[in-house]
Amino acid sequence: MTFKDRLRLQRSNAKKCIKQIRAGEWVPKYNSLSRAHITANRDNKELWLSNGSFFCGIEGGNYFGIFRHWVYYAAARKLKVEADRKVKPPDVPVL
Repeated sequence: MTFKDRLRLQRSNAKKCIKQIRAGEWVPKYNSLSRAHITANRDNKELWLSNGSFFCGIEGGNYFGIFRHWVYYAAARKLKVEADRKVKPPDVPVL
């Protein structure tokens, strides 16, 4: 696979993922230890939402390449922020 072909494939993957996130196919998963949504799940795949655009990607492969920034800023960031807003903070104080 040439460099151009790999870039085309990664762009295509990113474009499909953005459409899926906007369609609501990715479900954010709450992590009680960090009190935030770190990942989103779809069909046994996990999309990393936390830590910004440099870490946005699907576990197990380099599906987006440099286009991970596009995925994060076009759809994943909004998914994470909206999911975090819906969670009520616990009454237990943080130690």
